[in-house]
Amino acid sequence: ISFITSLIFAFGLINWSQSITTEVYTLNNFIVCVALYFIVIASLNGRNSYLYAAAYFSGLALTTHQTSLLILPAGLWLLIQTGRLPLKGKKTAWLHTFIFYILGFAFYAYLPLAASRDPVINWGDPSNATNLLKTLFAPAFTQVNNGFFFDHLEYLFHIFFREFFWCSAILSIIGLVSSFGLKSNKVSKFLAVCVLTYAGFFLIMLKPAYINLYKLDVYYLPVFMICSIFVAIGVMHILENAPSKGSFTKQGLTPIVFALLLLSLSVNLVSNFSQNDKSENQLAEWYGRNILESCEDNSILLCNFDDLFILFYLQEVLGVRKDVTTVLAHFPTRGENGFWKDWLYEKAYKDPSLKWESTRGLISMNTGVEEIMEAFIDDNIAQRPVFISFYNMPPLELLEINYRFVPETFAYRLSRAGQNIETIKRNHERFMSEYDETFFADMFKNHHNVEEDFILVRCDEIFRFNATVLDVAGETQSALDLMKLSTAVNPLSWMNWSTRANLEEKLGDFDAAFNSIDRIIEHEFLIDPVISPTILNWRYEQAKILHRAGRDLEAAEILNQFYHMDKRQPKEIQALAKKIELALQDSND
Repeated sequence: ISFITSLIFAFGLINWSQSITTEVYTLNNFIVCVALYFIVIASLNGRNSYLYAAAYFSGLALTTHQTSLLILPAGLWLLIQTGRLPLKGKKTAWLHTFIFYILGFAFYAYLPLAASRDPVINWGDPSNATNLLKTLFAPAFTQVNNGFFFDHLEYLFHIFFREFFWCSAILSIIGLVSSFGLKSNKVSKFLAVCVLTYAGFFLIMLKPAYINLYKLDVYYLPVFMICSIFVAIGVMHILENAPSKGSFTKQGLTPIVFALLLLSLSVNLVSNFSQNDKSENQLAEWYGRNILESCEDNSILLCNFDDLFILFYLQEVLGVRKDVTTVLAHFPTRGENGFWKDWLYEKAYKDPSLKWESTRGLISMNTGVEEIMEAFIDDNIAQRPVFISFYNMPPLELLEINYRFVPETFAYRLSRAGQNIETIKRNHERFMSEYDETFFADMFKNHHNVEEDFILVRCDEIFRFNATVLDVAGETQSALDLMKLSTAVNPLSWMNWSTRANLEEKLGDFDAAFNSIDRIIEHEFLIDPVISPTILNWRYEQAKILHRAGRDLEAAEILNQFYHMDKRQPKEIQALAKKIELALQDSND
């Protein structure tokens, strides 16, 4: 039974997808599992070695993810209840346990040692105590809390039944509930408290918007791992409490229970294989190669953390475009709060491969973006071309300062010269000859995890920024072609559809612009199926489009349908309604 339930968890969508992804979550889950095992063994056995192993692996788990702290309350409760960590007397047991916990946690001591070598990827530069603490704890829970508790709770039940299928999920719930019964043992209570601690903490602390709830999947890996144990506990509870006579005796129920478990395992294998078969998925390599091929020979490429992981592998392992010097940088272009900016600026300035011509002093968080860019463009002796590759591209006002962002498809040249529209058009035409909407629509349809989502978001923003540059240069049709790719690669982005609608209206295709706004409204209904102020605002936008198209009767119908629902009664829309009313009167006259 335990073997089958462990396979059900193993082939669940979250665990399977994370097992083939270069991420920390399955490693963390494994160490948490070992820690839980030794906590249980220590509670049942008097040998100190088990207690110290439990402490050591609990500390080690913390080095892979800070959420591992959540096993401590239940673990301490079990060890105190079983007398392994008595509250009175034997204080040495607590001291020794704490020492072994710190020994596991002490692997973090490697960070300042590694940082002193100034490696290419040096997250947080933990070479001193301040940066070390920031690196350990600053990015722990970065999900934006702009959603709702009950949306998160509903989503938790959704992924729970998805991971275990309905029959195993029900067995797990039976096992969890039975753990609080009078006949249950302390170990099952301990596991139940672990589940409730993890789930309760995440439900309270993390409430992202509905559209971003899928990013929480990985946090629940330890919860679902323990829930797979409760599937087995639920089975044993049913069999042990089966009546001795009748159709549903222990002997009669056993094959039924096994059939249900095998059904759950089969469903997970069949339904999740296609989503986790990455044998033909080369999305990351495709994206990284496009960035490097967008750069001129012997150039400097400024990029952020996630891009650098891909580029480092391509350059150092596969030997692709080693003439390009990649520099880790993250400029505060949108006011985001990044704890790493100060040391990144300093590292970028001190990079020996750039060979700075002059000494400006250390670049800090207070240094303006323009000054930083000027340093990169002007101060490298060889006057190497400078490119930038960010998924969070700077706002459009940065186009007006002393340098220019010149799109080179997947990277941007930093230049003091004006933008050469012919070069931009040539790059655009070359790119459009290689890819179409179908390519990116398939890319969106076939992606299934957060890591792939990062790449889609980057493509999405690259296309939108390039489209804006083309539109400013008077190439509105080319800009619209790019926005069609952008809406294909990320059809959930309201910014994509809004930008596309503006371009379609600019080209005189008012029906297409109206339909693009419809796509935004459809998506908003998925997030919140009520007539919200956001949806009303987009309905007003549709009325404005129709008014500008001279179709005032249709615009009036929209306002008559929706304006009375708006408690805000915006004056701007009152004025629009008046203008439309006058236009209709004039047409009737």
